[in-house]
Amino acid sequence: MTLVERPVASVSELSKALQALQAGEVDGITYVSDAMVTSQMKAVVDTAIARKLPMMGANLFHAGIGALAGYGENYRIIGRLLARYAERVLQGTAPGDLPIEQLDRLHFVINLKTAKALGLTIPPSLLARADELIQ
Repeated sequence: MTLVERPVASVSELSKALQALQAGEVDGITYVSDAMVTSQMKAVVDTAIARKLPMMGANLFHAGIGALAGYGENYRIIGRLLARYAERVLQGTAPGDLPIEQLDRLHFVINLKTAKALGLTIPPSLLARADELIQ
């Protein structure tokens, strides 16, 4: 595997880097998630689909907007955990007395609509490992 890097520091640089992708230059897209890239995720996903490139998202939301797959935290679970913390604080527990909790696993989502659009067949063994399949 060869990594093709496209460092960007602004939205305009990201846009130029996406538009400069040439057919056959890369076989897929992934990225380092930061606020700037995340704010432009729809453009990144749209470019990946237009160029017929599979893209792995850094969280589940990205699969929901068209990335081939997403692997990361489930923000619904995080929200429930935070609500429990808030409830306990409102009931009088000092925040410093709350136990530190962490997620016990990451979640994996596959977007089958995107797989079809890219002409990809996802192996049954991978489908079986997914927490969610987007039809």
